[in-house]
Amino acid sequence: MGKEINEKVMNNTHLNSYRLYLRPVNIFYLEAIHQLHSLPETDEFNALEIPDNIEQTQAFIEQWISGNKKRR
Repeated sequence: MGKEINEKVMNNTHLNSYRLYLRPVNIFYLEAIHQLHSLPETDEFNALEIPDNIEQTQAFIEQWISGNKKRR
């Protein structure tokens, strides 16, 4: 039961401030994440480099999601 509650809390956790709204990554944001990671300006701070295509971005997102599930 504790793991189920923890998973629900983690999936619904949002961090807010005056200028920032953070929420868990999910595949729904694929297009936006791909566009962001495709900008040369963001590549300077991105350890993953610019993705070759949206499928590569999708693979990264799926790894992030599965990695986060394993850590819980």
